[in-house]
Amino acid sequence: MRAVLSGGKATRILARITFTQLFRGWKLWVALALAALPTAAGLLLRGDPHALHDALAITIPILAVLPPLFVAPTVADELSENTYTYLWSRPFPRWAIVCGKLTGALPVAALLTAASAGAAAAVVGAPPADTAGAAAAFFAGGCAAGIAAAAIAILLSRHGMVMAIVYLIVDFAIGNLDA
Repeated sequence: MRAVLSGGKATRILARITFTQLFRGWKLWVALALAALPTAAGLLLRGDPHALHDALAITIPILAVLPPLFVAPTVADELSENTYTYLWSRPFPRWAIVCGKLTGALPVAALLTAASAGAAAAVVGAPPADTAGAAAAFFAGGCAAGIAAAAIAILLSRHGMVMAIVYLIVDFAIGNLDA
């Protein structure tokens, strides 16, 4: 009889594997380039009375792209490549698969989004409290966008990342409309 892995241990193992996979390939470089765009725009906006608002407005599309870039493929790859059947044959709880993937990918996406907003706010000369507030808000937004991207990737495994980005862009566009 095989020993059953606890949910926490399985989650930690899958999170470590997911975290390691994030730093391989092109995703990290594309994400860093996207995250630097608001800071570059903040350098151009310096001195404008509405610079903080404009720099953070530029960060909102980044919020729609970075979390799906990291989270959606990690969840959808298991479905589209049919490796879930292999994972399901392992003796650990099924919920640990999604929790492990989210635990490994979500903090990276949220921290990168928060760093992008915080750096943009700092570059335009915002007070430290506003910079910290912007970073915290974008961290929370990155977590929420990542969870939405994971849900979409579970439902639409073949095109999960693209559909999550489209959904978030439409959601943010509708959310910014004056009602």
